[in-house]
Formats: sequence, structure tokens, C-alpha cells
Amino acid sequence: MNNKMPDTNNKFEKTIDEFAGKKILILGDLLLDEYIWGNAERISPEAPVPIVNIRKREVRPGGAANVAMTIAALGGNPILSGIVGDDNIGEKFTRTIESFGISKSGIFTIPKRITPLKTRVIASNQQMLRIDNEDIKPIEKNDCDKLVEYLTAELENVNALLISDYAKGLIGRDLLTPVLDKAKSLGLLIIVDPKPANMHLYKGVTLISPNLKETVAFTGITVFDRLTLKKAADILMGRIAPKALLVTRGGDGLSLFKSDGSEHHLSAMTSHVYDVSGAGDTMVGTLALAMAAGANIMDAIEIANCAAGVVVRKPGVAVVAPDELRDALRNRLDWE
Repeated sequence: MNNKMPDTNNKFEKTIDEFAGKKILILGDLLLDEYIWGNAERISPEAPVPIVNIRKREVRPGGAANVAMTIAALGGNPILSGIVGDDNIGEKFTRTIESFGISKSGIFTIPKRITPLKTRVIASNQQMLRIDNEDIKPIEKNDCDKLVEYLTAELENVNALLISDYAKGLIGRDLLTPVLDKAKSLGLLIIVDPKPANMHLYKGVTLISPNLKETVAFTGITVFDRLTLKKAADILMGRIAPKALLVTRGGDGLSLFKSDGSEHHLSAMTSHVYDVSGAGDTMVGTLALAMAAGANIMDAIEIANCAAGVVVRKPGVAVVAPDELRDALRNRLDWE
């Protein structure tokens, strides 16, 4: 195996070089991540909870926008599309993505809708509390029609479609059916990070990547070993018929099931885990970019696995730079 490492590394290097300029259309739920960093050195006299003295606040684009940031950081060209509300959080979200060099042209503002906000309080190097403020009702037909018109036009000029489903009310049959039909007619790569409620809508995509909890929720199979995982995978493959299913299992690694009946299992690159926030977004964004750059599915997964291994070593929702990814790939055997 070691004798093959230089050739494999060269292949990975070439794939990363090919990231530049690859256009990935990203459709998904948009939200803002807020981080409140502080110190917690005493307990409140009012209740048995810590008192956090705030040191700093930080906001970052979240949800599908974090996928876009991953792709942009690696040299790709993300085209982000979704919805925000006409509120202060929506305005802050739009300003923030523009500050990261991501266009707002595919983002539609919907009156009287709440832009999802996740506020995390972090003290003593750990997350102590998360507060969510969101509106998850389905979008109206006229807003859906505008998105469909935009997306079907953009599909003509991209290398792949990536759907980042956070189940916040955007994704539904009326939106997905015409978009997926157009993407399939163009022969595009279609990569999906799904939620169980919408899993049935993704029939025939290139690759769908639920986590283990989502796989269990959709199939009803309790997974406790590879045999039961295979049973759940067979059910999901039978219902949705993707070309490939990638089940992410956290620290237990990744499991790939292909339409030809083959399966592959990889260890997670998770030594020195600091924060798992956004690791899934990093995984799916890097995977889509690698496949768009011409990598086969196994190489793309190995590259994406290393990218996720880099970001979990960083606090908060983070991204990975090309040089960090190259270094992680060169040293991946040491990580394992």
C-alpha cells in the first residue's frame, strides 16, 4: 500500500488543481450561525446554570451557505440559491456571504418570513447552549415558481447540482421535480445531503449522503452492525434508486453502497476532534467538487473524508484551504 501512496497523492494533487473554476449550483436552506464566545467561571444565584461573560460575537453563513463557503475556499465557483426573510437576520446573512465573495444573485427575499438563526454559546472551549429561531413553513407557489425559473436557467452552465436540505421549508416536490428533471436531462452530477422527510423526492440522483440517524429514520431499521446497516441501505436504495448511497457514521466512518451491489467502508479521519459543526457540509461540498473535477467516487470520498477531518479540528463552523487538504491527504495514513 505504501508503494502506491506517491502515485495516489499525485492523483489527488491533480484533482485539487482541477477544483479551480468548477461551477457547483447549490440549492438549499439558508441560515445564519451566530457564535457567542465567553468565559464561564461561576454559577448563577438565580438558577443552577453557568454565567457566561461575553468576550466576542461572530456570525457566519450556515446551512447550504456553509457548503458554498467550503467550495469557494477550495477554489471552486459556488452558485448559491435559496431564500431569506425580509428581516435583519436576512440582511445580515446577505452582507455576510458577500463579504466571503459569494454572490447573492440566487437568493430570494420573502416578505414576512423569518430567516433561520442558530445562536451557539461557547465557553471553556465547549458549546454550552444553542438557541434556534426559525420559520419552517413551506414556501408559497409564486416564490417556488421564481426559484424554479432561476435554477433551471442556471443548470445550463454548471458542472454539478448540490442539494443541501435542512428541512427549513424550502425543499418540496413542486420545487424539486422540475429542477431534478432538468439536471438529469443535462446529465449533470446530482449530489444530495438529505433530510428523512424529503428523502423520497430524490429518486435517481447520482449520490445521496444521509447520516446514520437519517438513514435509520427513513428506513425504520435499527442499525447496530454492518449487517443491519446493509439491510437499511438495501431498503433506501430500493426506494430511491440513486447511483450511490454514502452513509456518514460520525466517528465510526463512512459506508458507500453502489447500485451495482458493491459496498465500501472507510474509517473516519477524526483524530483530535475539536468541533463537529459543519463537518457534513464540508464532506458533501468537497465530494461534489472532487467529482465535478473528474475524480472517481472512491477517490472523491477519500478527499472529502480528509477535508472533514481537517475542519473538525477547528472551533466553530470552519472551512479547509487547498494547502491544508493537500497536507491532510499526504499524511492520511498517520491520521488513521
